[in-house]
Amino acid sequence: MEFPGGPNHHHVHHHYHHHHHHYYNSDDERLSGNVYPPPQQQPAPFGSQNEFAVVHHYPAPPSAPPPPPPKTHQEETTTQAYLASKPTSKVYCKANPDFHLTVRDGKLVLAPSDPSDPCQNWFKDEEHGNNGMKDEQGYPCFALVNQATSQAMSGYTNPVQLVPYNNKPDDVVDDHSVMWSLGRDEGGGYRAMRMAKNIRMNVEAFRCIEELGGVHDGNTIVLWDWNEGDNQLWKIDLQ
Repeated sequence: MEFPGGPNHHHVHHHYHHHHHHYYNSDDERLSGNVYPPPQQQPAPFGSQNEFAVVHHYPAPPSAPPPPPPKTHQEETTTQAYLASKPTSKVYCKANPDFHLTVRDGKLVLAPSDPSDPCQNWFKDEEHGNNGMKDEQGYPCFALVNQATSQAMSGYTNPVQLVPYNNKPDDVVDDHSVMWSLGRDEGGGYRAMRMAKNIRMNVEAFRCIEELGGVHDGNTIVLWDWNEGDNQLWKIDLQ
């Protein structure tokens, strides 16, 4: 199975390691109903700040993960002030650029473009990538944080969810599920967007394929293995 390639180097600092994984890869399943890949298991503890091991499979965890510690008022104010200094972006896929990544009722979906809707505005926090954190192909990591909710897109579960964003540029990343990377340009500026710690898990607008009628208002956002579909190719455009 091929997936988007990276720069022509093999050793980078602050990079992620991986092992062999198994995924659903059946077009029949994709057309038969709302079948998602297996949910992702909580990442193993870090051996150091810069590397960790990823489990071989994605079984359902035995129990729900503990909720992230609540932010103090000072932490929340500091994070909001930090994000407020950054420009916002629109996020959309090649399957239909007129539908943008949106938060609706606490969930990530595609919705018709609405310039007045702050739920369609995203901060692309690139500080950790700028400080040397990269995926295994050498692409810098970033977080996507919604302007309206101050929550980050997380690959901890499938479908993709939102979690409180506690990371600041001077912090050690304590939740790598919010770290993403973009692959090579696949044409027209569109790129695969995938989990930085496991680039085989690609962000996909679920069921947004011609056989199922294409993009609709409310399509769910999931993680899937790379299949070169237009619903896996994304742009993050500054406003």
